[in-house]
Amino acid sequence: MFRVGGSYFYRVHQERPVRHEYVLTDFGRSLRPILVAMAAWRNEQLAPSERAMVLVDTDTGREVEPVTVDPVTGLSVSDPRFAFRSGPAAGEQMRARYADPGRPA
Repeated sequence: MFRVGGSYFYRVHQERPVRHEYVLTDFGRSLRPILVAMAAWRNEQLAPSERAMVLVDTDTGREVEPVTVDPVTGLSVSDPRFAFRSGPAAGEQMRARYADPGRPA
């Protein structure tokens, strides 16, 4: 087994000829919500007949539209009440960028 970066590792899947199986780590699997959101963003711009890939509920086969929600309020984070602000590790430039609470994120 060989680790490649932090997102995945590979192991020999077959000896002759040598073939490797790439396996996501927990860190790599944590990227799934980001990839789902990016795919949904692109699909929003396409007619249903133009979509090469859709997200479905595997129990029902129904196509689903993913949303990212705040777990406390249940509101979609696309709601304008949610905005980016500088965090605890932000440098001076980042703090200056987000110092004006009226500025859109």
